[in-house]
Amino acid sequence: MVVSLLEIRLANKEDIANQKKLWKKSFGDEDKYIDFYYRHRYQAANTMLLFKDNHLASMLTMFPLYLATPDNKKFKAAMFYGIATAPEYQGYGFATKLINYCNDFLAKQNTYFTLLVPASKNLFGFYYKLGYRASFYLRESVVTADFVNALPAQSAYKCSINPATPEEYNSRREKLLAGKLHVAYGEEDILYQKRLAQASGADIYTVDGADVLGCAVVERANPRKVVIKELLLPEQYLPAAVKKIMSFIPSVEYVLRTPYFCNQPGANTVKPFGMLRCNNKNTAASLEDFG
Repeated sequence: MVVSLLEIRLANKEDIANQKKLWKKSFGDEDKYIDFYYRHRYQAANTMLLFKDNHLASMLTMFPLYLATPDNKKFKAAMFYGIATAPEYQGYGFATKLINYCNDFLAKQNTYFTLLVPASKNLFGFYYKLGYRASFYLRESVVTADFVNALPAQSAYKCSINPATPEEYNSRREKLLAGKLHVAYGEEDILYQKRLAQASGADIYTVDGADVLGCAVVERANPRKVVIKELLLPEQYLPAAVKKIMSFIPSVEYVLRTPYFCNQPGANTVKPFGMLRCNNKNTAASLEDFG
């Protein structure tokens, strides 16, 4: 009789080589990016691994952060990232087992909220079955330089854009999102985003207008596409800010992402991008309260 052995445990540095192989097989990223992540962002103490017969089958990392609610309360939370199962072990429910294990593990540490960003639209259904609900939305459009340049000039809304420190960015971000359900990051999270943006040829920025202070995260996806991953600014300033970004990061097209409540010029769509799960029925702030 053959007995199949399953083990779930936290990672250690001796596991990194096998984790990189699993990441490569699961996501297909270039070695350069994988090495960048493991050098600047990886946290063994927050990474849970599932082994089958002593072979790494599935993994995920639990980044600690806070969930900020519309009434300006903050709750300990964790973001699940890099959820991966080796192709040869898919179909056994290992990802489900690992996600549920990690939620129980965190709840014992009084971290009752976990969130994740599905890698594709079809995964929303999978995570819904595990108790996650779409709770974070963004507005997105794809525009060309010609489209943005053709927008009516609004001289009253001129702005300046400069590279930001993680401290500057985080301070502005929290002020701009106050009163909204959002993820409150630590400065180490923002630092990693800055390094990631810089590696692509862009940065994180402060955006200063005559009577407003905003911020933006910009990454170059490829020679023809720039992604403005986050632009927090009153909507009347959006054209001026995007034009300014275009002036020093030229590209064929731009993906613009703003909060769902911020209207963009031209055609755009509101779509869910993050899901949330609460692991404590007695927690006063339930998912339904967040709306």
